[in-house]
Amino acid sequence: MAKHYYISFNSVDFTEIFPVNNPIATYMQMEGTRVWREEVDEIKLTKTKNSTVYTTLAAYFVDKTKFDDELEIEIYTGLRGTGTLYFSGVFSISDSEIDLEYTTFKIKPRLNDNYRTIIEKADTQYDLILQSNLLKVSRVGYSQSFSMATTWVNGAIGTAFTTWNAVGGTILTSYHASSTICEAYLQSTEGVSTGDIIVVDVSAFDSVASSATFNIMQAAGLSITDEGARSIATGQIAFTISETVGTPRLWFQSNPDGESSLVTFSIRRIDADNEHTLAGTLLMTFIENFLDNVTAMYLTAYTGNVLSTFIDNDALPSDAPSTIDTWITAHPNGNYVSLTENSNELNTAILGLLYRWFPTSDQSEFKLSFNDIMGQLREALQVYWYIDGDGKFRIEHEKYFVKLVDDSTPIALTNYPMAEIDARALNYDKARIASVEQFSWAQASNQDFVGQNLIYNNFETTNNTIEHSVNYITTDIKYVIDNLSDASSAGMGLYHCQLLTGITDADLYEIIISTGAITSAAISNAAFSWANLHEKYWTWSRMSENATMNSVATSMQSGVRFLLQEGVNFYYATAINPFTMITTTLTGAAPIEIRRNLETDYIEMILGYDPYKL
Repeated sequence: MAKHYYISFNSVDFTEIFPVNNPIATYMQMEGTRVWREEVDEIKLTKTKNSTVYTTLAAYFVDKTKFDDELEIEIYTGLRGTGTLYFSGVFSISDSEIDLEYTTFKIKPRLNDNYRTIIEKADTQYDLILQSNLLKVSRVGYSQSFSMATTWVNGAIGTAFTTWNAVGGTILTSYHASSTICEAYLQSTEGVSTGDIIVVDVSAFDSVASSATFNIMQAAGLSITDEGARSIATGQIAFTISETVGTPRLWFQSNPDGESSLVTFSIRRIDADNEHTLAGTLLMTFIENFLDNVTAMYLTAYTGNVLSTFIDNDALPSDAPSTIDTWITAHPNGNYVSLTENSNELNTAILGLLYRWFPTSDQSEFKLSFNDIMGQLREALQVYWYIDGDGKFRIEHEKYFVKLVDDSTPIALTNYPMAEIDARALNYDKARIASVEQFSWAQASNQDFVGQNLIYNNFETTNNTIEHSVNYITTDIKYVIDNLSDASSAGMGLYHCQLLTGITDADLYEIIISTGAITSAAISNAAFSWANLHEKYWTWSRMSENATMNSVATSMQSGVRFLLQEGVNFYYATAINPFTMITTTLTGAAPIEIRRNLETDYIEMILGYDPYKL
C-alpha cells in the first residue's frame, strides 16, 4: 500500500512531502544485541515537487540558529490521521545534503522509537562508587563450613533422647515421653567471636511437631546469641554471636509430641570480617536503578518497568514465545532455561562493588556505561535486552529469542508465487562461528571458575576462536577472601545468594556454597563459576550440534544460523516481525536482514539457516 511522507519543523504541524526516489527501509539487528531497528536510508526531495518545504530547508541550511535543530519525519501507510504510522524519525540540517544547482535536498532520518532514549545514552559512563544508591544497598556475607562434633550430648531439660545418629549434619532422634521437652547439644570443635553469624540450614524436618528449635549456647541455659532460640521447619535461620567463646554448643530442642524426629541440617559460619553492609544490590534492582536514577541514565519512563522472567520470574509479556509461556505457566517459580521447576537461582543474584570485601582500597572511582554493563551480562549469562511488546525494558536469555522464531507463525514463501528465491546464492558465513570458545572473569583461581574452553567438533569448517571476556566482574569470591593481599579490589562481584531474615542487625544475603560442575567440590558461589554456567546456560545458539563442555561430550540445544541465502524477494505489504520463521524449499529460516522498497512494498531478505538442522 502506498506510503505517504510528512515533515514537521515544530513537532506540531506536519506537511506532506513527495520524494523523487524510492526510499529503502532496512531492518537489522544492532550488533551484540537482539534489538531489531528499521532505518530509512535516504529521502530525496526536489524544489519542483516540494517548493515551500525546499525553500525552508535551504534557508535553515545556512542559518546558524537552525542548522542543528531537530526536525521530524513521519511515514504512513495511508494518509496521516487515518492511516498507520510506519516510521517515525528525526533529522537535523547538519545530517543532510543540499544541491543548490539542481535544487535537491537529501534527508537522512534517524529512527525515533522506544530504543532511542536508551541508545543515545548507552555509551555514557557513570561512577558506580560515587553513586551509593546503585550498588550499595544490601548486606552480604561470605560463609564457610563450621566444624561440629558428631556425638550428641543429652541436655539437662526434660527427658533425654534415647537414640542418636549424627553423621554429616543428619540427626535421628527418638524419645518416649510425650509430655516433656527433649533437648541435646553438639559441641563445636572451633570457637566463635563476637559479631560472627552462625547459619543453621535445615533441609528436612519430619515430626508431628511443626518445627525444631535451635540456639547457640556457652553452657546449659547460657545463650550467646542476640536472637535467642529460634524455631524452623525447613530453611535457614541465623544467629548473631554476642560474645567470644572457645567451644560453643549447638543446642537442639524437640517439642513433646511423643514421636520420632528426623532433622537434616548443616551449619555454616560467617566471620564478622566477612559480612559487609552496602555490599551489593539485587541484579535487576541495579539495572532499574541504573536506567531510571537521576545519578545515572535518568530515564524515568522505566521506573517499575524493568523486567526479566529469566532472572526474576516476572510475568511474561504479550509477545512471549508460546512454549516458554506454557512452561512458565506450569512452573511460575522455575528457570525456563535450566528447566529447574520450583526455584530459580538467579532470583537473588547480587551485584556489588568488589572493594567492599577489602579492609582498605584505593578504588576512588569505577565508571561503566549501559553498554558496558549489558555486554558483561551478555558474556556471563548469555542474556540480551529489548523493549517487549508491552513497552517494558526486558532482559531475557538467548533461548527466549530462539523460541520467538521457533514458535512464530511462518511466512511460507511457497505461498507467494511471485517470490524470487535465488537458491544458488548460498554461502557459509564462517565469521559467525568458531571451533573454540574461551571464557574469562576479571580474576579467578579455583578450577570451576577458571573453567574450560568449549570445544566443537567442527574443525573442518573453521578453526576460529571466540573470546568471552567478563573483565569487570569476579565471581570466585573464595579466591578473593583467601587472598586479600594479592587479589584485585577493582570491579564488581556477582554472587549467588539466599536471604537470611530475622537477624538482629539487618537481613543478610549469604553467598551460597554449592557443588562445582568440574571438581564436584563444595565451594562458595559455585553457581556462578564458568563450569556451572556453561552446563546450564550455554547450550543455545552454539557453534555446532556437539561440543566438549567441562570435559564431557555435550549436545547443544540450538546452533548459530551461519548458512546464508541472499536474493530472496517477494511482495509483502504488512510489517514483518523479524523473529518470524521463513519457510523456503530448504527448511525453516530466520531473517538476517530485511530491506523494503517503501514505494512497491517488495521485500529483499537475507535468510539464515542452522545447517545442522537441514
